[in-house]
Amino acid sequence: MVFNAKILLFGEYTIINGSKALAIPYPKYSGQWKFSSTSKQRSLPALASYLKEIMQEDARFNFFNIEQFQKDIDNGIFFQSSIKEGYGMGSSGALCAAICHKYFEHKHTDFITLQSVLAKIESYFHGASSGLDPLVSYLNKGVLIVHKNELEIIEIEHIPTSGFFLIDTLMPRKTQPLVQIFLEKCKDLSFKQRCENTLAQLTDEAIGAFLVDKPTILKNALKKISIFQFQYFTEMIPLKFRAIWQAGLVNEQYCLKLCGAGGGGYILGYSDNFQATFEQLASYNIEKIIL
Repeated sequence: MVFNAKILLFGEYTIINGSKALAIPYPKYSGQWKFSSTSKQRSLPALASYLKEIMQEDARFNFFNIEQFQKDIDNGIFFQSSIKEGYGMGSSGALCAAICHKYFEHKHTDFITLQSVLAKIESYFHGASSGLDPLVSYLNKGVLIVHKNELEIIEIEHIPTSGFFLIDTLMPRKTQPLVQIFLEKCKDLSFKQRCENTLAQLTDEAIGAFLVDKPTILKNALKKISIFQFQYFTEMIPLKFRAIWQAGLVNEQYCLKLCGAGGGGYILGYSDNFQATFEQLASYNIEKIIL
């Protein structure tokens, strides 16, 4: 069983304040269980201890087979993954999805409950988790967060990704410090209101246009998101990419937005003319990947 990476297309940061968000699986990178005579994943024993503790206080874990998990760890199981760590692609989420799939004897069919269980597992890695990353990997489907207690599952064949590309910053980053920056900025009421109103509305527009494949409306919404993030999320845009970001806004050849927390990892781009866009990006020696 293979568990794919994920990309948060829309909703970075605004999801914290309750706006819509859309994440999709990204099968270019994935992970799966393997066995080896030499240990390849030191985090698993500590993770098993963590899960053993929460089993004593959380009834949702009554069907978790901790004995089998511990036995497999002793026999050399590890999660072989090509998902880049520190890129916002859901490396820990894929592992948590794999754990839930293999070791829960009773499969949760309610997506909200499943998301909360996965969030509890992933909190081992991040201190807190929405559960969105592992849910996308577990289902291998797109997940639309309508609001906190409402999800919509989107089949992969209904996900139109034409026009999108990724820029590799070659800079791994950690999510938690960046989220902390955002939370500090939200203490400024005017900034918080801009995010909850302007940015959230633009995110809703982009998601709506994306799901019904209306590229003109999508491009317009993405450009406005790009402008907003360039103005108000400057700390999350790596310094060497700010000129590239601004150039796309000026010449309207492409637009860039954060892919997850930002700060490194991947930057998400959109263009309706890949040839012209990539010719321009080539002058910056930028590595890009078409979704």
